[in-house]
Amino acid sequence: MTEFLKHGNARLTPFIAAVLLFLFLFPIYGYGFSLTFLADNSNTIVIGTPRVKNTYWQNGIIKTRAVLDIYQVVRGEKTIREMSIIYDGGVVGFTGLRVSHGVKLPIGQKALVFLKSASGNHRVVNGEYGVFFLSPSKEGERAVNSSEFSSGGLSIGPALNSAAGNRGMSLKTLLQFIEAHPARKYSR
Repeated sequence: MTEFLKHGNARLTPFIAAVLLFLFLFPIYGYGFSLTFLADNSNTIVIGTPRVKNTYWQNGIIKTRAVLDIYQVVRGEKTIREMSIIYDGGVVGFTGLRVSHGVKLPIGQKALVFLKSASGNHRVVNGEYGVFFLSPSKEGERAVNSSEFSSGGLSIGPALNSAAGNRGMSLKTLLQFIEAHPARKYSR
């Protein structure tokens, strides 16, 4: 650090200290797992299974549109039986875009999804943290956050049913939490 200061870069040290303090006070990963944040900022919450996904280019970014078959509407318009969700990332031809902490919705994987819906467009709240994969267990279905599969070394798909085991929380507990936390009445 003293070598750094000798070359006239002393004015950067308050900036670096401020960045480190910010990261210490507001950990990025902890913020993503806040169920209160997800519940407060979602005006639509559904349980569904992606049936088909299409990728396309839009303004120089690869986007994916996933069509979900809806089993249950936890919050939102109760008559929805199918919906499209758009998110960044995917593969078009030989070009792929993988978004750090981006949404993962594998075809056929049942999930609970926190959404912000406006004008017929549905977007997942807070990227991968807004998706909970559902897996069977002895006590009923369990909800496992999709972020655990990118960082926890588990693969999505068949491994979810066996390797997830008792990870996550019971779906019943998660639904009770959502019921107790209605969406905030402001727009973002």
